[in-house]
Amino acid sequence: MFSSNLLRDCCCLRRSSKNNFALNPPESLISLDSGHIGQEVVILKNGKRVCGSGGAVLNQALLQSKSYFEVKIQQSGHWSLGLCTLNTDLNKTRGGLDKFSWCLNAENYVMNDGHVLYDLNEMYSSNGNKTSNDDTEQLLPLNNKEDITNLLPSSSNASQRSALPQEGDIIGITYDHIELNFYLNGKNLNIPTLIKLNSTSTRGEYNNEIYPLLVVDDGAILDLIVDNFNYQIPSGYDKIMVEQTLL
Repeated sequence: MFSSNLLRDCCCLRRSSKNNFALNPPESLISLDSGHIGQEVVILKNGKRVCGSGGAVLNQALLQSKSYFEVKIQQSGHWSLGLCTLNTDLNKTRGGLDKFSWCLNAENYVMNDGHVLYDLNEMYSSNGNKTSNDDTEQLLPLNNKEDITNLLPSSSNASQRSALPQEGDIIGITYDHIELNFYLNGKNLNIPTLIKLNSTSTRGEYNNEIYPLLVVDDGAILDLIVDNFNYQIPSGYDKIMVEQTLL
């Protein structure tokens, strides 16, 4: 656990006010926002790595019609990843505990508002096979990633690794302003999660904008990937883009 004094000394934790939140950062600067993080969170690697305890959101809302990004489970522990509005409590060490966040977590649950929407432990049998016979979309690994072989399962544990996330895996996330979907090492987990937004706002104009959310605790480290993806982007989706103002 990181001490409060250590966190206050980290230059990466200098906070900006809500009024200074960058809605339109240069695309090359899309990263986790040090102004919207939990009090015990540390942001590293130019805003692409989160560790410590609590949550962090991206400095760019998902404004385009269909967006895609990836997260690598760099180190195991307790992690959650998914989407949220800025109303969510980033000091919590679990995502999906309030109505403002929708997350897959290290316990293999997809949660929102404290409710389990999907339980991957029940969906997959002990040998890693899905209990239903639904066809599953499989994205191809991209050849320009030198270490892609390290992400692929060995023959001895291939079925188990394909079913449940663990250290070293890549989680892909798609969002189309209706559903959130998760991919594990390029495989669609077939757990579409409906994003329901409140039409009223108590915290201003940002209330119903959706942001990527990464939450860590108990030694977990997550790496955000917004370009140079490990897997092919699902058809119809694109990487997170910055809204351009036309004059």
